[in-house]
Amino acid sequence: MPRSSTSSRFSSTSTKSHHKTPNLSIPPPPLPKMTYTNNFPQVQPNKSSFLGNVADGFSFGVGSSIARVAVDSIFKSSSQTTLSPPSTITPVQYNDKITKLYEECITKAANPDELSECEKYK
Repeated sequence: MPRSSTSSRFSSTSTKSHHKTPNLSIPPPPLPKMTYTNNFPQVQPNKSSFLGNVADGFSFGVGSSIARVAVDSIFKSSSQTTLSPPSTITPVQYNDKITKLYEECITKAANPDELSECEKYK
């Protein structure tokens, strides 16, 4: 069917359209380019001296020592036993007891890997 210019759909006397036309507006002008300033402190040239290096090394060593002691105290296992001779027995009795414990450990070891557990009695 050919289109005619008298079609009600395209005529200027047609009924109000249900489609909204977009509100066309002019976009705002672009913002001016911002310039940023560097607020970081300026790096001073390295003025090292022998005494300054000694002081830096000393402070690094002290800090390292404090950190090592702190980490050791946190991770030190309470199950670690130190074998020190009790005050009620003589050193000869203590040595005999340690020797007996070492020999028992060796006889109980089923394979060579378990022998490393006996090292604490040496």
